[in-house]
Amino acid sequence: VASGLNIGGFGYYRMNLLSPFNSDGSWSYILGRLPTLGGDYEGFNFLGSGILLLILLLLPMLFVKRNEIVVLIKSYWHVVLMAIALTFFALSNKIAIGAYEISYYIPEFLLRISEIFRASGRFFWPVFYLIVLLSVCCCIRYLKYGMAILLLLVVFVIQIVDTSKGWLPHKNYLLSKYGNSWSIPLQHPFWNDAAKKYNNIRQIPVKNMSSSWLDISYFAGVNKLSTDAVYLARVGSVNLQDAIKKSEYALVSGLYDQDSLYILNDAAFYTALLSGNTQQDLFARIDGFNVIAPGWKVC
Repeated sequence: VASGLNIGGFGYYRMNLLSPFNSDGSWSYILGRLPTLGGDYEGFNFLGSGILLLILLLLPMLFVKRNEIVVLIKSYWHVVLMAIALTFFALSNKIAIGAYEISYYIPEFLLRISEIFRASGRFFWPVFYLIVLLSVCCCIRYLKYGMAILLLLVVFVIQIVDTSKGWLPHKNYLLSKYGNSWSIPLQHPFWNDAAKKYNNIRQIPVKNMSSSWLDISYFAGVNKLSTDAVYLARVGSVNLQDAIKKSEYALVSGLYDQDSLYILNDAAFYTALLSGNTQQDLFARIDGFNVIAPGWKVC
């Protein structure tokens, strides 16, 4: 996707230095919203009140065991180096501290590479997991067994209850909208038969994130079919135009790939009917989808 690889946003979609402590006002009953700038929401990395409390309580113990910790850091220097590098990339070259920003120059070629991963704030996620894991490990390693279990239990309860301000509304919304299981509208027996005959399922017009991409791609994934009904972060503009031209030629000529099942919107389907081979190819509306199944009638 060379023609769609670089997209602006590096330095804007970064992590704020206060992000680990910022609940955004919606992920904690205890801690409120801290000042942010612009696209800092992409660098949302709130550790949670429970984990922050655990780290705070462990700090004196870590100071006492500092010599042992230095040895561990030297033993796992590559992990430490990776964590530092990921953190710096997450902060970007425009470091935000609350509502303030400090920027520094980076060469143009580095900026072009960085823009490939423009939402750099997400690169702190592995470091986030390391912090949580290390906090739990240090608790178990340096405290007595009973005390460690009690502390982790208290921290766990605080973490779950406090962050429920953020995750519970999402859970209730998804349950009310979808229930306990995921289902798609492609329920007619035709779809199972088509999955055995075709290798691909395509959509016309070709588009990144079409209105029905989720249902089509899920069906394709379950049945191990290739598909262009997708939602991609990067799409090569040249590749996309080539695919559009190929689909437009198929509509006008009535020549479709025999190994592909096609799903079309109403306008494309009407055009296809004017030039289609209805003696051999199936043109139908099934479960609300306009379908062209090449060679279906002679199969």
